[in-house]
Amino acid sequence: MPKLNSILTVRSIQTAEYNSQSCCHRIFSSEILTHRGSLKEKIMNTLFVPSLLNMALSKTAISICNHSDVKILFKELKEKPFRSLDDEMLGICEPIRRRECVLQPIIQRITARVSALEIAASEKQALRAVLRSTVKEICRWYFDHKDFLSIDFDEMKSFHWRFEGTINRLKTAQSLVQRQDASISTRLQIACHYCLMVDIHKLWELAPSPKEYPDVKNGSLSDIRNSVWGLYWFEKLCKLPTRALPHFPDITNVGQLLYLLEIYSISDEGYQKKDLLMLATLNNLADMDVVRFCLSLMNEYEMHKMLRVAAYDILFNFSIWPFQSLFLHMADRMWAYLSKSDFHSLYAVIHSYAMNESCANFDYVKLLKEFWNQCPTQLKKGIPNPL
Repeated sequence: MPKLNSILTVRSIQTAEYNSQSCCHRIFSSEILTHRGSLKEKIMNTLFVPSLLNMALSKTAISICNHSDVKILFKELKEKPFRSLDDEMLGICEPIRRRECVLQPIIQRITARVSALEIAASEKQALRAVLRSTVKEICRWYFDHKDFLSIDFDEMKSFHWRFEGTINRLKTAQSLVQRQDASISTRLQIACHYCLMVDIHKLWELAPSPKEYPDVKNGSLSDIRNSVWGLYWFEKLCKLPTRALPHFPDITNVGQLLYLLEIYSISDEGYQKKDLLMLATLNNLADMDVVRFCLSLMNEYEMHKMLRVAAYDILFNFSIWPFQSLFLHMADRMWAYLSKSDFHSLYAVIHSYAMNESCANFDYVKLLKEFWNQCPTQLKKGIPNPL
């Protein structure tokens, strides 16, 4: 295998697809910043710029995952019961210990590829850590879209990757619905799931009859009614009596939120928008896309109310890839909302990452020390000083 100096060299980083202005984006899309110095401004007005090293590692990890012999294993993964993946996708850095783990063949394949690279041992360790996160990012996408997957369809060709190594799900969905090699039914299911209104109507017109009969149980359109959002759009397109919008637990992506915000804005139901942002955040605390989007639209009071009940969960998400570099900044703005037990739990989490070689792509030892130094004295009682 050719020498891969490009992972960590300045030259490769400069030639990578990197634009500092387009890459330098806010943690949350800051559309509604309030008065200067407010809690909202402190939380939202923060730039997230992945390091050049992390961007290079992520780009290399994505390239490895897109190699044909690795993609074959992802295809096989789609054939397994997705409930068996659930436990493996709860964490980011935990090493995979169980031999029967369904991800093990993929981990073994990419580990072998990294081992063959002619780079330093420390660089291999960092790349393996990023690869684990990349694999889990792909598997999360598969898990969340399991109702739309086709065994022989290569969804990975349409993945839109951000610079930090996460999948932009909305852009990916927009690409998938344009794929001519996918069935109209599959494309329509995805369009309905993300509330892509223009695509929904275009695909509906392309779909074969008898689309005008809502009671049809067979045929090319029956699958779209298997999901809450598919059923909602099916009934709208069939011009049936309008049903209520899907409930808050059924809001799982930014596309749905954009649609609902538009509906509420024209129906003048502002109180529903407030409830929408709060409950959508609480129901999707593990999904940073949804969390960041909702927080960006909350006013000062809503932000305060949210942090009172979910500060720990939101801050926890900044302790894991790819947002670790922002953890201390966010912690500094959330001390007033964290309890002693919250600090103890976060301390334990970071300590476990610091001891875990599969998290070698970030200096958790340094983070642990700085987290301790920043913490108010009253929260540190009962914890040994790591310094």
